Amino acid sequence: MEENPHFIDNTHFLEADWHHFLRTIRYKAHWYNKKLIFVEDVKKFDEFVMN
Repeated sequence: MEENPHFIDNTHFLEADWHHFLRTIRYKAHWYNKKLIFVEDVKKFDEFVMN
């Protein structure tokens, strides 16, 4: 099967979009659970998601 660079780029874009989508949902769930998020919590949460 031939590799299609455009297809690969497209997949990468969708994957990045999907990760952003998941991070948004997790962030919202985190927010609703705590009712209040301090900046420090957001930073730690973001680091956790990125790793």
